[in-house]
Amino acid sequence: LQSRQQCIGFEIKELYGKNMIDYVSDYCIRNSVKNIWIDENSLTYAQYKGFFYALGVAVNFVDGANCFSKIRAIKNADEIEIMKSAAKIAGDAFMRTVSMLEPGMSELYVAGMFEKYVLDAGAKTAFIIVASGENAALSHHEANERKIAYGDIVTVDFGVNYKGYNSDCTRTFAIGKVPKELENIYNIVDRAQRTAAMQVAPGKVCSELDKIARDIIAAEGYGNNFGHSLGHGLGLDVHEMPSLGKFSKTVLQPGMFVTVEPGIYVENLGGVRIEDTLLITENGSVNITDDVPKSLFIREF
Repeated sequence: LQSRQQCIGFEIKELYGKNMIDYVSDYCIRNSVKNIWIDENSLTYAQYKGFFYALGVAVNFVDGANCFSKIRAIKNADEIEIMKSAAKIAGDAFMRTVSMLEPGMSELYVAGMFEKYVLDAGAKTAFIIVASGENAALSHHEANERKIAYGDIVTVDFGVNYKGYNSDCTRTFAIGKVPKELENIYNIVDRAQRTAAMQVAPGKVCSELDKIARDIIAAEGYGNNFGHSLGHGLGLDVHEMPSLGKFSKTVLQPGMFVTVEPGIYVENLGGVRIEDTLLITENGSVNITDDVPKSLFIREF
């Protein structure tokens, strides 16, 4: 039923007592199929073995993930509007969460508040990272029972899934007065993020954007504390083409969405990451998460 509803224009083959691998294998043999175009990033090893044992060397598997990824990297008008709505829902849920946050709440409790507000808006949580105090030094920390306290820095990386498309945004803020080094780190990351984001435009090479932010952070002595790429594409998956990494030669094109999210992470101290999602336009880019405030002191505590 779901296939018939969602795969408009395709012939739906219902399999009774036969699995997909057996059906495809039989089809290939009957029709003398020599090549199967696959998404190698999605095909599991178990599925590959099933096809290989059923078909032997009679069929050649052709990697097609790169082609699929290129098609998905550029969004059409409908996709763009959905992703803007996803970003708006996420930003509103985040601001509602921050307005209710109080010292003494656990990271898990704060994550749960965000999830509730997202559900209230008719969307689903794609992911939520709440990292406080020393946990903020972990770029992909999973929220736990740690209680948020005065003097903590808190990084919240959040995204929603709306009509199948994802948003992505990160804000870092202080609970009262934080150590001077963390305040300095925040200012460095903020400058790196804003400087790189200003250069996001069609024709820009992704690795060159990564270098802009990385050079600023390295010049301040924290080069070894920025261990991930500047950003990534966004769409049906949270991470898609293009990658804004130091080795990526992809050239940005109108219709792409990319994140810009430099960070500095210091063990036993904490960390800072600031992230926006930008839509590449014909003449530059539009920040679709810009309505979410960016400030170390996003709220008085």
